[in-house]
Amino acid sequence: MIRSYSELLKRFIDFTDTKLIVLANALRYDTSYISKWCSGTKLPTAKAIHEINDTLGAIFAEAIIEEDALPFFYHTFHIDRRGLQDLTEDQLAKKITQILNDAYYEAAPEPFVEVGGNELAFHAGTYKVKKQIAEILKDLIILGDAEPLYIWTNFDVFSPQMKFILDIIKEYQLNDRQITVAAGYTFDETANSLQLYRLMSAYSNLSIELYDTSPLSGFKFIVIEDKFFSNFTIDNEGNFETVTYSFDLDLVREFSDFITAKVPNPDYALKTIDSEEVASSNFRTNFYTGSQFKFLNGYGFEFLLPPEVVSDIVESNQNGDGTSAEIQEIKKLEVIWEELFINAEIDFFMPRSSLFEYMEHGYIMHCGIHYRLRPEQRSRHYAHIIECMRNNPKIQFYLIDDFATRNLKNYKEFNFHYNGTQCFLKNSKLAKTAEISVVTDPRLMDLFESLLGELEANNAYIAYDADSLESLLTKYEKIFNPSRD
Repeated sequence: MIRSYSELLKRFIDFTDTKLIVLANALRYDTSYISKWCSGTKLPTAKAIHEINDTLGAIFAEAIIEEDALPFFYHTFHIDRRGLQDLTEDQLAKKITQILNDAYYEAAPEPFVEVGGNELAFHAGTYKVKKQIAEILKDLIILGDAEPLYIWTNFDVFSPQMKFILDIIKEYQLNDRQITVAAGYTFDETANSLQLYRLMSAYSNLSIELYDTSPLSGFKFIVIEDKFFSNFTIDNEGNFETVTYSFDLDLVREFSDFITAKVPNPDYALKTIDSEEVASSNFRTNFYTGSQFKFLNGYGFEFLLPPEVVSDIVESNQNGDGTSAEIQEIKKLEVIWEELFINAEIDFFMPRSSLFEYMEHGYIMHCGIHYRLRPEQRSRHYAHIIECMRNNPKIQFYLIDDFATRNLKNYKEFNFHYNGTQCFLKNSKLAKTAEISVVTDPRLMDLFESLLGELEANNAYIAYDADSLESLLTKYEKIFNPSRD
């Protein structure tokens, strides 16, 4: 006889061929919760179990009646039919609900401590807290669907607690899992652009957002929407002291509402926006209305492309990865850039190794679309770059000598765009989402711009005019693309 609630629930799901997403929508629980109910690692709360089983009973009964599977139901679930008439759908739903309720109260132990009728867990001591949080984050990242995960915390991005959290996420993140982490950032006299840039580069497989956490200074927390929350105390030495946490959906939502009430409109210094939203909002076209620009290109070089190459990119993505909004944005930018690059003052910065990688492989990310230029397209690109620089002497090209200075390797993780009043970064590693990180706080904008100042102060780059750049490109094209010789 099937006695375990988890085993019984899984048997009903398999018997009726019901998808987890159908149950999730009906129950208003994430599929990861239902997966845990089936595996026995977690069960619904006693407070919610009757409503959950009523809903499950109705769904399973409807499927059984539709498939005319009552006889198989009696046999599979060991129900004695003697003296029992065939059940109507309502009667069957009640029968299934009763079976589920009986199994729930007869079977598994509660994995959490009951506090005030709700499921809360508590741990004390740095080791226990870190061990438990590491296990929870690992499970939330690895188990369940590959849906985007938004992790909201008010730990400062440079704190040891935040490093602990980021290290766990980085270790267990799957390649196709989009994870965004919102963390605190404090502006003070110690603010350092290179420190922040290095941190973002170290965790470039994640999307990191930064916001002002001063309204939340009385406590420390992690919230993952509709999945989990934890509330911490920190000792005088900055170590984890205690944690109280829960997976209970009602408690998670209650805690999220509490946080949201304190910061209904978070003051973001750095905010991620996905590529399609960027394209549909005309963000880039507005960005390029200025007359002075600085670009740091760590991945490819999508600027100064000849028109025929832009047409190739558009044509190849009509039925490919690019959305219609992104394709229209590329077409619009081609017109804007053609006028812009005639008179604008533009400084291009590029690590030498990034230039060589582009010359060898041809990968770029134009807006949110990844594209690989063929050797002949690259040759036309080089020629067009030189032509544009000769037509506009205010276009300057600077190569960062990252071969000579190990500390400069971090300049390859992001493409940095700055027009004097606006700033955003592109992360080529997030190929699935093609997000950009928009800098919304002027202080952080100044901080990122100072990156280029630090390069100049360290004599870390060499300036190239049209003639010297043409000579360099000709020399290395013979190495990376000898067939063009």
